[in-house]
Amino acid sequence: TRPSDIVTMLNGQTVEIGNTDAEGRVILADALTYGVGRNPAYMIDIATLTGAAMVALGDRYSAVFSNDKRLKDLLVDAGAEMDDPIWELPLHKDHKEKMKSQVADLRNADAGTSYLAGASKGAAFLSYFIKDAKGKDAKWAHIDIGGTAYTNDPRKYEQKGATGSGVRVLLRFLEGL
Repeated sequence: TRPSDIVTMLNGQTVEIGNTDAEGRVILADALTYGVGRNPAYMIDIATLTGAAMVALGDRYSAVFSNDKRLKDLLVDAGAEMDDPIWELPLHKDHKEKMKSQVADLRNADAGTSYLAGASKGAAFLSYFIKDAKGKDAKWAHIDIGGTAYTNDPRKYEQKGATGSGVRVLLRFLEGL
């Protein structure tokens, strides 16, 4: 895609490409649409979606955004247990508003202020793709591992390089269901 292209998503919404470097969220959005069609009890995605998560939380905490307090709490608790900490960042209606476009339904990056609350706005974009066929939001959480997926300062059980961030969290979460 090129800047200003408009693409039609799996759920029929149109997206203006405002930033070609924010392509991962466009792909992930269609995966969420596909997943919500399977009527999951919970829907969790993990992605190195933004560098803004690393700016906000450093390289030891992943960011979590969720529309379901219980799901968020279970993930945060699992992260604490597994020494793979997660911190909730805001997912506010203002962040969602910033993702609306004048020429399409949405933009993949907001116009002019994408450097402000970038991790929240990335999650806000994704939140438009979690509605089922009846228009009800799935119980959803997005974990942004932009700062934790790779390390040059490994913990005692890690090596330099890829960390597997989020894997231990998901395993503990699933064990608790």
